[in-house]
Parts: sequence; C-alpha cells; structure tokens
Amino acid sequence: MRDMEQTYDFILIGGGLAGQSLAWQLLQGPLRGSRIALIDLAPKSSNDRTWCFWEKDPGPFDHLVCRRWNRLQFLSPSFSKSLDISPYTYKMIRGADFYQFMETELAGAPRLDRFYGRVKKWETLADQVLVTLEDGRQIRGSWGFSSLQARPVDKERYHYLDQHFKGWVIRTDTPAFDPSAATFMDFRVPQDKGVSFLYALPLDAHRALVEITFFSNRLFTSEEYDEMLRALIPEFVTPAQYVIEHEEIGAIPMTDFPFPRSEGRVIFIGTAGGHTKPSSGYTFWRLQKNLIKLANQLERTGSPFPLPRIAPARFGLFDSTLLNVLDSGALSAGDLFADLFRHNPPARVLRFLNEETSWLEDLRIMGSVPTYPFLKAFLAELARITGANRESV
Repeated sequence: MRDMEQTYDFILIGGGLAGQSLAWQLLQGPLRGSRIALIDLAPKSSNDRTWCFWEKDPGPFDHLVCRRWNRLQFLSPSFSKSLDISPYTYKMIRGADFYQFMETELAGAPRLDRFYGRVKKWETLADQVLVTLEDGRQIRGSWGFSSLQARPVDKERYHYLDQHFKGWVIRTDTPAFDPSAATFMDFRVPQDKGVSFLYALPLDAHRALVEITFFSNRLFTSEEYDEMLRALIPEFVTPAQYVIEHEEIGAIPMTDFPFPRSEGRVIFIGTAGGHTKPSSGYTFWRLQKNLIKLANQLERTGSPFPLPRIAPARFGLFDSTLLNVLDSGALSAGDLFADLFRHNPPARVLRFLNEETSWLEDLRIMGSVPTYPFLKAFLAELARITGANRESV
C-alpha cells in the first residue's frame, strides 16, 4: 500500500457494480494513468445477484454474459405471447463472474489502491474531497464518486415501491426447460399479496433461475418467499422433481425521488445517482451507458461537470405517471403490460423502457394503454412537477 497522504485523482466510494464499473471505465481510455482509490466494506466474490438487460449490440461486458435469449415469453390472464425481441438480445450476467473479472482487471492497475472499511463521512475542501473511514484513516482526492446515498428517499412526497424478489436456480433430472426462450413476466400467479409475477430464465434444458417478484412496500421473510416458490413452481414452471442449486434475494427501489446528482466535489453514481430506471428497476445497462458518458466528460475536460443528462426529461414524467398508476391500483400491472405487448411490437416496448424512443413512438405507446387512468395520472404528475418548480423559484 502506498503512502496514504498522497492525493488521488478519483476516490470511488462503494465497490459494488457502480464503483467497479466506473473504475474499469476510467482505465480503458486516456485516464488509465490516474491515481484511483476504491473503497468498500469488504471484497466481493459471492454470486449474490444476477443482472439482466437487453441491448442491440455487444456491450463492454458481453464476454461475461452467461446466457442470452432472442425470444421472451409474456404471460397474463388476459393475454399471452411469445415475443421476438430482435434486434434486441436479452442478456444475463452473474454477480460472481462480474466480480471475478473486476478483481483480475483492477488488480492489474498499478495506480489503483483498494481500501476496505466503513465510510464515516466525506467533505469537500477547497479543491479536494476528504473521505474519513470509521477506523480513522483519511483518503484525499480531487473528485469523489459515491454509490452511497446522500439522504433517505422522501416517501411521503414521491412515489416509492420496492421491487423485491427471491429466486432459486433449480435443476431437474429430466429435461424441463426450453433454453431458447426466457419467461420475462408471468402475471398468472396470485396477486393477493401485491403486484407480483414469476420470472424464469432457463440456463439449459435441466436448469433455470426462477424468481418471484413483487412491486409493493411490503417485504417478506426469506422463508415466506420460499413458501411461495414451492407452491408456484409446480403450477407455473412444471418441472419434474428438482433440487435447489443456488438462491438470491434482494430489493430494488422504484421511485421518482430526485436523487441528488452531486454534493460539492462528490458525484453520485448507481442507484444513489439516479441510474436505476424508476418505473422498472433495471439498472445494469442504464448505469453502464451513463458511466461511459461520465468517463468521456472527464476525458474531455478533466471535470465531471456539467454532469451528463441521464435521460431525456420526458421519460422522468413517464416514469412518475407509471408509478402513479401502479401505486394507486388504478390498473393492474398484468393488464398494463398485456396492453403494451398486445398493441406494440416488442422491440418498441423495450426501446421505450430503455428511453430510446422518438416522440412519435412515445405517442403510440401512450395510445396503447387505457386512456382515463393514464391521462389522470399524467395530469396529476404534471401538476405536481409544475408546483414543485414554482416552489423552487
């Protein structure tokens, strides 16, 4: 370990997906010679999560994709369809593969230092950031990038739903799965505990990741999720007898809370920086897209400011509208997604969720869902945003 009194060019506070991705991104271009400090509680190596996303072209981590599908199954009581999602491919990356790759890549960076410990505080000085760990160590840098939230979400003023889930990787003795298609959403499951759907990603003919997912503010114990999975798998996935090889559990915030983008010389990244899609919870692809923009900005000017726009502003209003509809129960999520996939080409829906659609495509998407609940929610959100803007003047 080098002299800790040196000043780093960049301090990355949090060494999960966002922090490691940004460190790797900085090492790919002209900033590869930068002095980087990466801070996290402990080394990461376990397969604690799975990231899924869709994209048209090979991405920077395409070599880590363990499974990919060009066909998705959408299932609901009112509408079911096998979806050809070309030109998109639905991709899956295992957490353990990502962490192992990053361990190798970052270990080979001669000017990157890792620090393990809990962050006590950070502060912006005249032209640097000072990060203090709970054990008293202090790390100085020109810029900080944090995946730790600056302040809690205001759940009274903004929409907030947890996307919470538990999944099992199950293995059967006889072939039970079609590896060519993933079940994107199966809304035929009981809805008495909140908006829920089953998610099934076949790894091969004998193995699949099966998850139960909820959009709600009521979390369950691990045992309660297990009980649901045991009841649902025989009815909806129809494997033969199976064994559980692996399990994962988690929660992702779905909220239109305006996460602060920066605090002095500290810039927020990941969920803390608004990189999680508010209305769907998808993070991996959106995060990588925005970190590439951020790295390019640093390469051009040496400063992260002005911060690159995460997405066109209208998508924030669309997110709030959809969260309003889901939160109010004005329309069931199963019926909503059924209408989207019934009346639109699958690629248009995925393009909309990726915030890549044109205004004309946005209008077609809006015209494919029930007018009254969405118009009511849209006007309510527009009034709320306009009122908030007046208060800030």
